[in-house]
Amino acid sequence: MTLLAPVPDALASQYPPGFEPAVSVAGDLDARGRFSPAWVGAGGGRVVALAEGMDPVDLSLAAVTAIRVDELFGASALVAVTGDADHVLALFSRNMVSEFAALARILDDLRAEQSAWRE
Repeated sequence: MTLLAPVPDALASQYPPGFEPAVSVAGDLDARGRFSPAWVGAGGGRVVALAEGMDPVDLSLAAVTAIRVDELFGASALVAVTGDADHVLALFSRNMVSEFAALARILDDLRAEQSAWRE
């Protein structure tokens, strides 16, 4: 299992300048649930998600109140909650469950650390 995956070439143009992830996972589904490159990374107090057919998501972990995995028919979604909004970070197939489950736990730990700094 790789938790520092490079950004797929197809998504490199969406990568935010200067962002240095401490953890990242390459996914296998685009925003419409078709097999296509996707990528989620976190570091420096941010989480960034890139996928074909989806605007890049770039959130401050301090603003994230929860991280969850939603089960869908034949796939799953990694979701970040901020205030009253849900942000889909990635859709992924059953083949990627272990990678995204680990990423969800790490993101939740990073989110909790950011929350502790606010208090």
